[in-house]
Amino acid sequence: FAITFSSTGTGASSFNWDFGDGSTSTVVNPVHTYTSSGTFTVTFITTNTTSCNIPDTATGIVTVIPSPTLSIAPPPPYCIGDTVQLFSNSSTAITYSWSPPMGLSSVNVPNPIANPSVTVNYTLTISDGTCSANDTVTVHVFPPNNTQITTTGQICAGDSVVLTALGPGITWNWATGQTTPSIVVYAAG
Repeated sequence: FAITFSSTGTGASSFNWDFGDGSTSTVVNPVHTYTSSGTFTVTFITTNTTSCNIPDTATGIVTVIPSPTLSIAPPPPYCIGDTVQLFSNSSTAITYSWSPPMGLSSVNVPNPIANPSVTVNYTLTISDGTCSANDTVTVHVFPPNNTQITTTGQICAGDSVVLTALGPGITWNWATGQTTPSIVVYAAG
């Protein structure tokens, strides 16, 4: 988190900043980035080297609050017409805001139900009342299966027929236990 410090006094010709985290600066109005959370005592010492050389010291407290943490579990594959629950994880969140709202049961809850008709990137922004964080999850929507079983002709008792299941991107699991695209079926006689 970057903070701009300002010197509002006049007459000083030497500036010494101690940011309380081991970093220092001799710039009049420095910008300092704190890399960790915590409470830091900032000390500012100015001196007018053209006159009495007496230092003037000011101190202040800077409190850096940790950013909220957030993670979203990736959802399982999803087909049009199904629903899937989105699961976020944050121990510090007070408010939740999902976007876009398309296909969501609610945009202000940690774990909404999603029912989009197309693949969507959902972004969740959380706030702990002071700081915020966000994360994104993609709900991949797959088209419905359009499986067709084909055969030709008629079958007489005691005869067999080959059934073939066709469809893009499918796996086969016939009631017989076979996992091939085609099976031979015998008519009871």
